[in-house]
Amino acid sequence: MSEASVSDNLEDNGLFPDLCSVPMVLSLVLLTEMLVIVFVLGEARLQMFDWQKLALLSFYAQWIALLSASGLCLGKAWLNRRSPTVAGLLSLLLVMSVVTVVNLGAQWVLQAGDWRHWQLDWWLRDIIVVAVLYGIFLRYLNYRHQQRCQEAAVTNAKIDALHARIRPHFFFNSMNTIASLISYAPDDAEGAVEDLAALFRASLSESRTLVPWAAELDVCRAYLRIEQLRLGERLRVVWDVDAVPDGIEVPSLSIQPLLENGIYHGIENLPDGGELRVVAVVHGVQLLVDVSNRKTHRVDVATIGKRRGSGQQSA
Repeated sequence: MSEASVSDNLEDNGLFPDLCSVPMVLSLVLLTEMLVIVFVLGEARLQMFDWQKLALLSFYAQWIALLSASGLCLGKAWLNRRSPTVAGLLSLLLVMSVVTVVNLGAQWVLQAGDWRHWQLDWWLRDIIVVAVLYGIFLRYLNYRHQQRCQEAAVTNAKIDALHARIRPHFFFNSMNTIASLISYAPDDAEGAVEDLAALFRASLSESRTLVPWAAELDVCRAYLRIEQLRLGERLRVVWDVDAVPDGIEVPSLSIQPLLENGIYHGIENLPDGGELRVVAVVHGVQLLVDVSNRKTHRVDVATIGKRRGSGQQSA
């Protein structure tokens, strides 16, 4: 039994995550409040803890945090199209602007609109503190971004290797089948050529291409039609994929290797053949595809269990 999981949509690979999501907002509020508590505790002993100061600073800091998060959320799509360095600098400028606006508003309220007593050192302190904290946050985001890029590169490399390994199977086995059909079943041979062309188009396409689930199924069925001509009644296929919407996108040529593995290292080695069952379900943001071969002959079970096909290893 083999199982492949592919996401039904691509996760945004930009520097900034979704700061508008409820978990992110709650985390931001909690982290901000913890920093305020640490700041208040650092200025007074525990016995002299100033609850009024905590309330005022919490209100002040939460305004800065939430307004900054709102601005980054609104500009996320635009920022993520820039390089990480440019996006980081622009976002820092945005956050510093928010700090300035909130600081000016707070001083205007506390000074009753009298700008003659405006405190420059208060504004500079807030700018420096927020810049340091936001710099740490940007460092974390950059590390997270690099990790995701590395994971994507590894995934793409595996898909490239998968395409390179399955092309010989397409060509040699399919051509042998077509050659054997030309003399007595030319119509079947013509259909096999068309199916082979469809397989080659998928195999030679860009490995990072996402295709609709329905298109991927068409490629799989084309492959199985060729194998059906070769194996005849020994190959029986059962599909249970109706629960998956046709529009879900999957990497091109990601399911066929599982079918190939089930046939070449299972059903093909059994005198009476067997049943290849394909089950697909959507689980959260993943598409789970399970391919199993029900064997009707038990002589080669141990041997089959020791063999691993390139399709299964690649998938």
